Amino acid sequence: MGLLGRLFEKERCAVCEAEAGVLSRRRIEDGYLCSACARKLSPYFEGRRHATSAQIKEQLAYREENKKAVAKFNATKTIDTVASGKAVASSGTATSGSVKGTRVILDEDAGTFIVTDNPDWCDANPDVFDLGQVTDCDYEVIENRTEVLRKNGRGEEVSYNPPRFDSTYDFHVTICLEHPYVTTIRFKANQKPIEHRDSAEFQRVEEVCRQIREVLTQTGEGPRVEEVPKAPVQCPHCMATTMLDAHGCCEYCGSQLS
Repeated sequence: MGLLGRLFEKERCAVCEAEAGVLSRRRIEDGYLCSACARKLSPYFEGRRHATSAQIKEQLAYREENKKAVAKFNATKTIDTVASGKAVASSGTATSGSVKGTRVILDEDAGTFIVTDNPDWCDANPDVFDLGQVTDCDYEVIENRTEVLRKNGRGEEVSYNPPRFDSTYDFHVTICLEHPYVTTIRFKANQKPIEHRDSAEFQRVEEVCRQIREVLTQTGEGPRVEEVPKAPVQCPHCMATTMLDAHGCCEYCGSQLS
């Protein structure tokens, strides 16, 4: 059989044994996966190509169990990357929405969370993660530079001297997990490129990213405590009125006072 014949040869799904269509099947380590089984995998699973059929079956069993976790999930806080007026974090039951954008939704009572861009997430079976499975979470701002060109006397587009550039900005969030099937979740926190670093939209999206990092890593600084001003004291050694240095020593004679 020639190469073209092998390309269109019928294959069976290594998991459910249904016919795996040529255009929709997905390659795995020891065969093919049909589109129906592929859709059931976690959307954040990155190791499909090198997973065996046995490993895929294990994940699909986990995904079935995950439906029970979704049913029990009581959303108490939502951090939404979609522009939504004043608040980017809200408490209360989150169900579904009409605007598509990535949301980090927490069940604070159970210590669990989901990450989803599906407005009807209740029916989408998003992975329910424990907060304790998060090993790291951070964000970065990517600057996208585009050179601004001018037309010369012949109508050709050429560079300015020195070159000029327009910049836009994107926020990318990365969540690292200790999980059997999902080790990294990456998503862009802004729906459209942000044109100015000093814009309200830049500040809004950065605040969203900070909130995501803080709630998932539990590293929020909390309310800032104002430093209590130091008061002058009298040194019992040299009798001078002094302000203690960083080591608790008299600024005049150097004696340790605290």
